[in-house]
Amino acid sequence: SISAPSLRARITLHPLRLLQYARSIVRSVSQVRKILLHLEPDLIHANSPRAGIVATLATAGTSRRVVWHVHDILPRHPVSLAVRMLGYVSRRTRMIAVSDATARAFCGRLRFGDRMRTIHNGVDLSRFPSKEPGASQFKKQLGIPQESFLVCAVGQICARKGLKELLHAFRQSYAAAPGMHLAIVGKVVFSHEEAYREQLMKYVADAKIGDRVHFTGEMRDASAVLRGADLLVLNSLEEPFGLVLVEAMSSGTPALAARVGGIPEIVTDAMN
Repeated sequence: SISAPSLRARITLHPLRLLQYARSIVRSVSQVRKILLHLEPDLIHANSPRAGIVATLATAGTSRRVVWHVHDILPRHPVSLAVRMLGYVSRRTRMIAVSDATARAFCGRLRFGDRMRTIHNGVDLSRFPSKEPGASQFKKQLGIPQESFLVCAVGQICARKGLKELLHAFRQSYAAAPGMHLAIVGKVVFSHEEAYREQLMKYVADAKIGDRVHFTGEMRDASAVLRGADLLVLNSLEEPFGLVLVEAMSSGTPALAARVGGIPEIVTDAMN
């Protein structure tokens, strides 16, 4: 394998950060171009729009085709418009989106036509076998009664996942459902979201619901978590796809999800 340089770039209008990100892109494009000239691939798969920017610029002046894999719903922003325009004007590029919602958000008013296709995310269902009768090992791990009703939220800890709103809903039902527990499984991925995690912890403490709210951190065996839960909740404010929903359904765990982004493409209301 050949390592490519890491790219530091985020959507912003801050002048200094834009300059830093531009330098990072130039450096990455230069090094990736050298790698591609050596490998001479027929097709390049870029696993994000950022990677697509680098691959498209690095192959400028060639006939190399580049496939951008779009996993996120890009926000309405001048920088994201520039990203879309690059993909649009380069006739060598093709787009794959993880959901129709993601594709629509990426295209906006630009007519990509058959250059944009949707391929829903896949999951190895054999890794998420259906739960069997018996004690929940995950409940044992949390130290809660087997007869308790365990609600889980699994994924990155960030504002987009709607965890503060989920905690608010749990607080409202706390007294009426004494046997219900909530496990928030995941970690902060980006440092700027650390303050959000601290807000969640403070909310739990102030609401005095900490005896039934469990922050587990990241857990490697997501299958065991999903099999051990009684309900998976995905309360995202925005969601390109929602892979954990497919994993939960494969595990035989009911899923409750917000009707946003690509979720309605994989979850049908009131259907098993």
